Amino acid sequence: MQYSSDKTRTFAYPVAVANIRHPVSFSKANRDVKCLVDSGADFSGIPVPLLNRLRIRADGVPEEVSDYDDRPRLQEFSLVTISLCGKNCGPTRVARLNKKAVPILGRDVLNQFDVRLNGPELVCEIE
Repeated sequence: MQYSSDKTRTFAYPVAVANIRHPVSFSKANRDVKCLVDSGADFSGIPVPLLNRLRIRADGVPEEVSDYDDRPRLQEFSLVTISLCGKNCGPTRVARLNKKAVPILGRDVLNQFDVRLNGPELVCEIE
């Protein structure tokens, strides 16, 4: 599936639309979300307001993780089901991001696909 980069921000970045839903609930509560494709991120992340709307809570005690600059910090996680390109990625632990953050697809999800980033054309292909 081919996605154009989001050009509405200060700089364009690759995006893909993923469906996010509760991992065990049989409710039809789910959301299609435009996510940053970040092959440098160890794990995916979803903003807390979206998780709250889907009634998804934090799953336990915050864990110590390293920021992009190697500074340690505590991070809460939640368990979600992510579907991308028609494939159900199963229960996935995602970081609970602040309300202004952009949803992120990290390597925990992206490594299940063939991902091609074409910077000059501002296109991302995921199969």
